[in-house]
Amino acid sequence: MILGLIANILFLLLLAYWVKKTNLRNKTNRIFFAFLICLLFWLTFNFLENENIGLKYNSLFFKLDFLFGAIGLYLILIFSLNFPSRRKYSYLEKILFLPTIIIGILVLFTDYIIKDINFQNNTLNFNFGSLYYLDIFYHAIYFGLSIGKWIKEYRKSKGIKKIQLKYVLWGFLTSLFIIITVNLLFQNFVSVEFFRWFGNFIVIFFLGFITYAIIRYRLMDIRIIIQKGLIYSCLLIIVFGIYGILIFILSRFFGELSGANVIMSAALASAIVVLSFKSIDFILKRITDRLLFKAGYNYRQILMESASKMNAIIDSNQLTRSVVDTLADQMKLRKVIFFIFNRKRNCFIVADGILENKKEKDICFDDSNPLIWYFTKNNQVLIQNELERQIVDEYFKDEELKGVKNRFEEMQKWQFSLCLPITHQNKLIAILCLGEKLSGEAFYIGDIEILEILAKQIGVALANALLLRNLEGMVRDRTLDLSAANQQLQRLNHQLEEISAAKSEFVSIASHQLKTPLTVIKSILSMLVSGDFGKLTGEQKNYLARASLNTERLIKLVKDILNISKIEAGKVQLTMSNVHLDSLAEEVIKNYSDIAKNKGLKIILEKTDIPTIKADREQIEQAIANLLDNAIKYTEQGEVKIWFEKENGAVVFKIKDTGTGMTKDEMKTLFEKFIRGKSGERLYTGGTGIGLYTARRIIEVHGGRIWAKSEGLGKGSLFAFSLPLE
Repeated sequence: MILGLIANILFLLLLAYWVKKTNLRNKTNRIFFAFLICLLFWLTFNFLENENIGLKYNSLFFKLDFLFGAIGLYLILIFSLNFPSRRKYSYLEKILFLPTIIIGILVLFTDYIIKDINFQNNTLNFNFGSLYYLDIFYHAIYFGLSIGKWIKEYRKSKGIKKIQLKYVLWGFLTSLFIIITVNLLFQNFVSVEFFRWFGNFIVIFFLGFITYAIIRYRLMDIRIIIQKGLIYSCLLIIVFGIYGILIFILSRFFGELSGANVIMSAALASAIVVLSFKSIDFILKRITDRLLFKAGYNYRQILMESASKMNAIIDSNQLTRSVVDTLADQMKLRKVIFFIFNRKRNCFIVADGILENKKEKDICFDDSNPLIWYFTKNNQVLIQNELERQIVDEYFKDEELKGVKNRFEEMQKWQFSLCLPITHQNKLIAILCLGEKLSGEAFYIGDIEILEILAKQIGVALANALLLRNLEGMVRDRTLDLSAANQQLQRLNHQLEEISAAKSEFVSIASHQLKTPLTVIKSILSMLVSGDFGKLTGEQKNYLARASLNTERLIKLVKDILNISKIEAGKVQLTMSNVHLDSLAEEVIKNYSDIAKNKGLKIILEKTDIPTIKADREQIEQAIANLLDNAIKYTEQGEVKIWFEKENGAVVFKIKDTGTGMTKDEMKTLFEKFIRGKSGERLYTGGTGIGLYTARRIIEVHGGRIWAKSEGLGKGSLFAFSLPLE
């Protein structure tokens, strides 16, 4: 029994460590992590309560068994409210916790549920109190609510989500039913040792269903768990192996080992393991990497590399070639085909790719093609092996199943392992189809996430490139038509120069065009909230205020993008004037006062007597706004303090918050483009990673410098920049 308990605990610890390591900032992961820890304690106390170690301790462990069982059911219920679809149930979650607290108090500090316990023939028995059936009622209600929520979600869901829910439901239903039946009913009425242990080890049954869902339907990525398990298992074997060899050698020289020799050999084995641990761990990781991650790649590198390339490329042919080469090289793919819609042929044709035969060059997918039909209605990735599993499971109705079969057969025909839609403004403009990995591995959840992010980037870049290609085509046609007249030809050449110049500033122009309608929208929303068009209800004002706030954020994002495009192109024209930073900071604070007020934060501006500086007022205002916006976003309570100092012939702006703080590693890349701190990501997920980068470039253009300091996580941050007085 003890070996089974240890196996359960090791499995739970490994799974809990993996959940924590992957994405603990996600609420669903945090709840599941808490449930695993609760399950760990429950198993331990359930084991200890049956050991005859004294009624005092048995009573304590028995009560703790009941307590963690109640907490576990509460966590299951909360998990059901957040998986697979997250909604806001914060008040409900707090209300549901109250009965759990009550049950815990009754179990630990009264005899209303557990009256007393005793051992008879080495078997644990207990007399239940007057409120024992209240505990049974609590378990039944919370169990029923959890299952009811998942059944309701299951009926509404489709595709992979529904299949995942099926296996999760089976695992929870079967496992929890057996646990409740065995550990709460049979254990109390039938004195058979088998029933006292069986409920504990049914946990493996539950985790088996979850693991099956993980492996088959991308619920999570199980390969990390397997890798860690292999490493730790091998390390354990090596440790025992070294110890065994030392014992054997010493016994050969000293005969039967005494206590001192055993201690000496254990110490020597420990020293060897400690000294060689890093090397052994490194070797094992290399081996498991080759076994499990033969086609591994750096997702951050792909994002950064593709983003920089797509920003610089304005030709659609170069863009498709860049995408094909990047994916084939990084993901080690056998085949990559990039399809683009062709208006003349009214179908999707091959724009570029790594092909396996000549026939693939002539592929033309029109509206009748099952892949095109699906992508025009669903902006979701298609994976061949998942379609095959859906067919095997016969999970859909006849008409839906027929569509799944058609899509599977089409992908099988052309040997596509994965197909990804590329859309722009909810319109399908291209399709990216990938073949097998050279390693033979399947596409896992990390691959899907990176491809979906890339699809959005490619959609925007490709739409811009195609627009520019159309413009170039129009200019080319006009040039041919008017080539006979020199005067007209000169005019067309001038237009060509203008269009050529416009290519490099396309992003800048697009940003400019967005600013005007956004400003108008903001103005109208402001008037509506103020009641200029009639009295509004509180709810209407609230929605309009939220719309106004998000419009303001969008305006700020457009400004950041516009500034970045100008600065990186070297075309920033500074309008220098005398700027008093105290007054400028005061204006910026007014714009953010409502946001800070809603979060319960104080913004403190310490005015000091500092001289004016020569600078572009609008640019410096944006830099200050970006730093203040950053401080407010990542500060949950406390204050944001702003002040100025004069140091070494420069004016220094400083802003200090009481927020999440940063690590030393995060500060190294803090002002880089598209980089965000991990601590900040857990608190605010909507950032773009360009605010601080924009502030840095603005200050550098003015001949200044910018920096940040933090004493660590949870200890706030200090941001500062200096500008020369002359």
